[in-house]
Amino acid sequence: LAVRLREIAALAELDKLSKTEVFAEALAKSAASQVISVVELAGRPVETAEDVPGGVGRLFKRTARAIEKGVAAAKDLVDGGERGEAGKGSEAGGGALEAGFEAGQKYAKKYFGVSGAERRWAEKLGIDPYTANEILRREMKKVAKVDAAGGFAVRFVSIPRIPGVNYVEDVTKLVWRTEPEKLRELNHRALVAMGVEVRLAEEFLGNPWYNPSAQTAVVSVLSDLSTAEGRPGVVALAAPVESHEEALFFLQAIKMFAGLRGSGVEVGRFLGAGPLPGVLTGNGRLLFLIPVDHIFWTEGIAAAADGPFAEVGSDLDTASREVWFRGKVSERCRTELEQRGWLVRDAVRFAPQAQPES
Repeated sequence: LAVRLREIAALAELDKLSKTEVFAEALAKSAASQVISVVELAGRPVETAEDVPGGVGRLFKRTARAIEKGVAAAKDLVDGGERGEAGKGSEAGGGALEAGFEAGQKYAKKYFGVSGAERRWAEKLGIDPYTANEILRREMKKVAKVDAAGGFAVRFVSIPRIPGVNYVEDVTKLVWRTEPEKLRELNHRALVAMGVEVRLAEEFLGNPWYNPSAQTAVVSVLSDLSTAEGRPGVVALAAPVESHEEALFFLQAIKMFAGLRGSGVEVGRFLGAGPLPGVLTGNGRLLFLIPVDHIFWTEGIAAAADGPFAEVGSDLDTASREVWFRGKVSERCRTELEQRGWLVRDAVRFAPQAQPES
């Protein structure tokens, strides 16, 4: 809801812009430039036709390179990789290769087409250029095309920054000002530097449910927690999500870890319980940070508490076992968790880091 509210404000600004004289003039220039392009094409068809494949070819070469990496990673897995299963299951191998190729294609098609002009306008509006809001993406693409052809300058009222990365200084500028393929390359390099295996890095970066902004936020937080052990395990938990909601949930959980560090709590080691990452702090506290608005005691929560969470940390000498919720916890849920040995804290808020100026 918070994301969409901010995007509504951006749409309102674009709506105002479309009614201004400066936009009308730029639109006229844009139309004129398109006519000139058609005239030039008619006047020198051979030269123009030769120019087109060069630009398209470079685009596809960059895209193919990214896809190729995903296919290579899938092939390593098929050939055995770290599991030592070389030569087994040729039929399954073909399926893994095909899945890797299709994932790479899907990711490239979804995000690599966002232009520099669109990213510049996203920066002016203070929004995510890779938003899942198709209406906003469409309107931003329109104004970016007019700007690219006609050129115009406007000022907007202040609109909040990219949702989900407000604890991570300079991530917004990196997202706005870096081509998506280059951004992916930087994130890949950072993941490998923190000990994530190439196959796992490719799986995470090839998951289309994480847009480039979300991936950059996750990688940035983990890179910032440079002294924490077990960071590859967090990526392993993040990589297989299968929906936008799952990816958003994981991103918000990572955001809470960034806030934890900013509040002065030392993150010593990452642990896992089911699909959720937890941390062992420098002073021996075991913490799970859960980004929900309100939580009740349900069959699902009970199953988690008596399943993957029941034994987590039992082999560790922990000062306490704690679960922190961003929102409210029902009295029944608090009581049940406390009876199972958990210290419950709700309505957790962290002070955000300072953001770069516009």
